[in-house]
Amino acid sequence: MRQKCLAHLIRKANGLSEHADKEIAACGRHARDELRRLVRMAKEPPPVGQWRAWYARFYKVIRKNRD
Repeated sequence: MRQKCLAHLIRKANGLSEHADKEIAACGRHARDELRRLVRMAKEPPPVGQWRAWYARFYKVIRKNRD
């Protein structure tokens, strides 16, 4: 496994959000939005409950679209 910077992941998710396949595009939009939210959270750390909610949402996006 390799570490990647958030900017590259957001760029990739943005590209996926423009995909012709609606399901792939939706996954890209959700991932992009959650990654952007993560960047904002890094600037202003949220309470533990908001962090856990973010993690649950992002995990759901990844789990649902892992194939």
